[in-house]
Amino acid sequence: MNKGVSPYDIRHQVKSNWIYELPFGEGHRWRASNGALDRIIGGWEFHGIARLQSGRPFKLTSGRATVNGSDAGVIPKVSRDKLQEMVRIIKMPDKRVLFVDPRLIGPDGRANPEFLETPTTPGQFGTYLHLYGPRLIRFDLSAVKKTRINESWNVEIRAEFLNAFNNPNFLVGGATAAQVTQSIQGTSFGRTTEAYSDISTTNDPGGRIIQLVLRINF
Repeated sequence: MNKGVSPYDIRHQVKSNWIYELPFGEGHRWRASNGALDRIIGGWEFHGIARLQSGRPFKLTSGRATVNGSDAGVIPKVSRDKLQEMVRIIKMPDKRVLFVDPRLIGPDGRANPEFLETPTTPGQFGTYLHLYGPRLIRFDLSAVKKTRINESWNVEIRAEFLNAFNNPNFLVGGATAAQVTQSIQGTSFGRTTEAYSDISTTNDPGGRIIQLVLRINF
């Protein structure tokens, strides 16, 4: 009954990066005969990093030690698949951010007993129920213009769009927690206040950030 998924079990991950040089300017397929014009149309690049992955697992707890002095788990009133369908990011009018359907939350902030109950009878086993948090989608894009000064020097101007599509990613549980748990008896059940972070504490900066960079390469 202790069997469960690893806290590192992020089932699906796709990561990619790319650099695309426009085929204009010196050394490329098309170049202008005028030197000044050639420097204007040449040296353009577009860079990107994409990361798409499924959510981190978390375990539902009840805080009830009805069996052996440890948490006895929870009693689900619907199937695990139904509960998993109800895990998603929802932004409420009062600025709260939830990672579960509001129907899963009762009027006192705890889990709604219509969906999740606590084992209260001595000797009663609940279920060690693991769900997966919200997915992460992130694109970092850059537009780059390089202008050659001579054989060994060039000036690079970059516009970097971190989280280009302004898609905030949220976290269930603590950033460094090896085992993420959520108590159905907590009065803030289903609420998140943290931006996404890997277990290695690599933080997501939140919403879109635009950076302008000037570099001299030599």
